[in-house]
Amino acid sequence: MNSIDALTDTAFGRGSACAKAILIGEHTVLYHQPAIAIPLPTLTVTAVAHVSATVSNDDASGIPTSTTDGPIDIDFACGAATSGSQGTSAPLRADGALAAIAAASRLLGIRRRKTWIQISGNFPPARGLGFSAACAAAAIRSVADAAGERFDADTLFDLVQCGEQRTHGRASGVDAATVTSTQPILFHSGAMRPLNTDTEAVVVLADSGAPGSTRDAVRTVENVLRQERGNGALLLDLSRR
Repeated sequence: MNSIDALTDTAFGRGSACAKAILIGEHTVLYHQPAIAIPLPTLTVTAVAHVSATVSNDDASGIPTSTTDGPIDIDFACGAATSGSQGTSAPLRADGALAAIAAASRLLGIRRRKTWIQISGNFPPARGLGFSAACAAAAIRSVADAAGERFDADTLFDLVQCGEQRTHGRASGVDAATVTSTQPILFHSGAMRPLNTDTEAVVVLADSGAPGSTRDAVRTVENVLRQERGNGALLLDLSRR
């Protein structure tokens, strides 16, 4: 599939993705409720991939799980937060991005190539802005660019979603779709479609400064719906109207 097989020196590639905001339906979209999400093109993540000509036989170097292949290292520098590379502290949870990159590398036929990816951006993680999905999407695009390839929209979505499932446990696909979109998206009952509108609006986002956890938020919604079945069913019904 790729032109990197004859690589005799390090290949470089670049990729980017944007943040997202969910206007309605955050987390309840997992229960087949409607949701509207918008891309935030002024909040971006950029990844630069360095794919070495060196082929490694080490499956574990820099990899937190056996589902990935080849040595991959990631350096983050996003928003006000900066972390070291995966394999040291990695407070930004690079495992999802690593899983997505490894899956992309297998498709590209470069899974044994030593790969180093630098990721930078202008918005912080753990704010509900799709940071993990944007990092995965940008990194995937950078590796593909280094290989002289470009993934189609469906394949890119599947690869990013692979990382999102690893990061959050249960992922709706909202983030994976929106961080690579150029227009609002409507999600309903597991399906998604572009939301065409001529509305001109300004979206104001406020950051509390306190990090959150999508995994914990999803678990909280699930527990409330389980413990308050009657009220939960009523709320879900109202959200459809």
